[in-house]
Amino acid sequence: MKKTRVVSVLLALLLLLALPFQQADAASSKDVKEGAGTSTITELLKDVYANEQELDSYKFDGNINLGLILPETEEVEPELAMIFEMLKDIQIDISGAYKKDPMQLEANIDLTLKGDIETKFTMPMVMTQEKMWVKLPDSPLLPLPKELKGKFIEYDLAELAELSGQPASTLDYDLQMKLNAEIMNLVVELFGKDFYKEVDPSTVTIPEGVEADKVIKFELTNETIKPFIDTVLNDMLPKFVELLDNPEYLETLGLTAEDIKLLKEAYAAQEEINVDEVVAEFNKFLKINQLDEIIVITEDNYISYGKGTVDVTVIVEEEEAFTFKLSSIKTKSNVNEEFDFSIGIPSGEYVLPFEKLLELEEQALNSGI
Repeated sequence: MKKTRVVSVLLALLLLLALPFQQADAASSKDVKEGAGTSTITELLKDVYANEQELDSYKFDGNINLGLILPETEEVEPELAMIFEMLKDIQIDISGAYKKDPMQLEANIDLTLKGDIETKFTMPMVMTQEKMWVKLPDSPLLPLPKELKGKFIEYDLAELAELSGQPASTLDYDLQMKLNAEIMNLVVELFGKDFYKEVDPSTVTIPEGVEADKVIKFELTNETIKPFIDTVLNDMLPKFVELLDNPEYLETLGLTAEDIKLLKEAYAAQEEINVDEVVAEFNKFLKINQLDEIIVITEDNYISYGKGTVDVTVIVEEEEAFTFKLSSIKTKSNVNEEFDFSIGIPSGEYVLPFEKLLELEEQALNSGI
């Protein structure tokens, strides 16, 4: 039973972290495969996700809303109660742009904690193949030292990878994209037929101005969880391990051939898992209120809009539970068009090297601040 419980917990984490938000943004120009309009959902999604590899540039816009509703209790200290109240409603708004060659990504990230006193943090960031620049948020709650105000902290990605013990190949963006595409092909191949379906665009709320030729919906419930778990355990995990046999993928994930060998041996040595027991254990502690994603596809076979929702209740004890909610909206525009970046590459007086930040922190610690 202990093994069954561990498996069910891992599956719950997979749902919360990977589904339905496992879809990478995908788009393309009009150069798509002929006959896609008459393809199956699986083939259609494979075509759409393959197009991501061909993207030259795009702008993006979206938001994520998070909510964690904990059990009410009278024993919580006021400071914790204030934190719990803020966790009920967190909004993250993201807008930015991407160009493939040379690789450049920029984003403006706004984090809003609503609660009794609404607090907003803004954090612009820029990234290239070699470096990343982040401007730390400055607010009355978390005022920045004068040396950091208006500055972008510059990080050398190769040095950061070295400090974390990761190989430089983890920074190979093209290789990461290739791995993501392989994983998406695997997901669509295994789940496309039974968990994705085409729905009438008129039955879905789509923002004005968004082109919608086809709408695909992914949905999972407690009633349909058994075949999903069965597919994950008996098909997806073994094939994912096989995928990692590629030495390039091992490096980009920071793994070694020995790691995969041990994983295979552990998987082969495990006792047969009773899917019915896993499902029963899963349903004991996790109630899926809503878990779905809407994927809007244009006539040219790219994703113009996506919306995902996770709403689950986690049962800690028989009479104690908390609810986790996550919703996400994402749009893409200006696909493969020429445009100027709004932030650009930070330089000169607006840049503070990461090493200088470490020096400032050390000085603050030594002075007792």
